[in-house]
Amino acid sequence: SSLNLWPNPTAASFQCEPFPGHGIEVFDARGQLVVALDAKSLQARQTPTLSTKNWPEGIYIVRYGPISNKLVVQR
Repeated sequence: SSLNLWPNPTAASFQCEPFPGHGIEVFDARGQLVVALDAKSLQARQTPTLSTKNWPEGIYIVRYGPISNKLVVQR
């Protein structure tokens, strides 16, 4: 199964399906961790929304628990 991300591609932010009990990690194309949010910080959010405003254009991998998907950031 894959993780639904929208909008994809994105310019300013994206949302993803909630996956209770797991944190979110985003990696750039070089495998460097860009952002990590633990499960506790995500509990208050119905649908997690993450800002990409300060990220360079490119391809990112979003991992949410045991599933992941590609995210494209373009301006």
